[in-house]
Amino acid sequence: MKGLTEEKYVSISESSEFKTLVKKKNSFIGSISILFLGLYILLPILTSFTTILDRKAFGDITWVWIYSLGLFIMTWVLCMLYVKKANVFDQDSEKIIEKAKDGGY
Repeated sequence: MKGLTEEKYVSISESSEFKTLVKKKNSFIGSISILFLGLYILLPILTSFTTILDRKAFGDITWVWIYSLGLFIMTWVLCMLYVKKANVFDQDSEKIIEKAKDGGY
């Protein structure tokens, strides 16, 4: 945004709308990151310290293959979810910018 002075930025950053947006964004990113890292770290833990994923699911396919495929699917789903949610965050930030342009802060 052109013409954004330091005082205007401070007033925007102290507004309830901005704080709510940052809180929602950080909460979403934090929870999705914990889920992602937790499930990825669980694979080497389960394969190194247990034999639970060595069992056959069906035919010659073991559970480790199914879990690994699930991680790929999870990654794609989380990426699509993030893109959709980021669009909502962008819309919310545009509202804040428009309010700032109209002198609302």
